[in-house]
Formats: sequence, C-alpha cells, structure tokens
Amino acid sequence: MNQDSHSDEKQERLKEKLRDELGPVIVALLDRSSGLEDILVNEDSRIWVKRTGAPFEQVGELSSRQARGAMMTIASMQKTTVTEMRPVLETQLPIWKYRFAGLIEPVVPSPSFAIRVKSDMKRSLKDLQRQGILTTKDDPRNRRSQQEDFIASVRISITLRSFNRRSLPTRTS
Repeated sequence: MNQDSHSDEKQERLKEKLRDELGPVIVALLDRSSGLEDILVNEDSRIWVKRTGAPFEQVGELSSRQARGAMMTIASMQKTTVTEMRPVLETQLPIWKYRFAGLIEPVVPSPSFAIRVKSDMKRSLKDLQRQGILTTKDDPRNRRSQQEDFIASVRISITLRSFNRRSLPTRTS
C-alpha cells in the first residue's frame, strides 16, 4: 500500500467518523441544504436551524460528547487543533465546504458550534428590504440616529463638566 492510498483511506475514515459524530439530523440537513442558512448546536445540546424566510426552529439534540468529537475530527481534518488553550475553531466544514465556528471549555460550559450554509437563493436589495433585513436610514430600527443622539449627549456632558470646572472657586493656600 503506497502513501497516497493510505492517506485517501484515512480521509475516508475521518469523513465517516465526522458523519457519525454530527448525527443523522445534522447530516440530513447538510446533505439536503436547499433553503438552509444556519445550523446551531447550543451549550444545552439543542440543534437549531434557520431556513430562508423562517425563524429559527429546534430540530433535535446532539450530545456534548458528539459535538466535542465532531469538533476534534473537523480540526484534525483541517490540520489544526482545538484544546483548552485554543478553545475556538473557525474553519471550513469538511465534506460540505460550509463555514464552521465552534467553541469548547473554558469559553463555554459545553461544546457549541455554528455552521453557516452558502445560500442557494439569490436575493435582490428589494427582497432584503421586504424581509426586514435591509432598512432605510429613516427606519426607527436603524441605530444610526440613536448613535448620533448618544454622541450629542456625551458632547453636552463634556461641555458641562468643562464649564463647571471653570466656574468652581479655586483654593488658595
């Protein structure tokens, strides 16, 4: 057996291991990703899914042992590590090639991760505006005006402090 076939065999075993660790719910979602935007596994082991045009919904659970195992396998396949000293894993998810970000202890109480799926749907600016993702500058949800109000209040506060310091009597010894 030459080195290349050994390496190929190892990669195939790791892919199979990753599919087992991610579990049937997540694997099925990834294999049929149409309309899928995000898959999250929270610290409480719940699996949440975000589909285009719909709110997040809980679709199952993944044990913390499986979540940790999947993260270790992903790190290995991407030739990196995730440890207590390096508890953040940001990489590409092998097999499916989606964005992956995960955390382990001590950053979080239990392993958690997010998979960001590339959208298969092209959306125009009008679509984004209709869905409430994109707003006009006059929209009350737009924080720009709130930020400007905050900056103005800070300026007023600084001006008042400066004025009060000048108007205070000075001590003479």
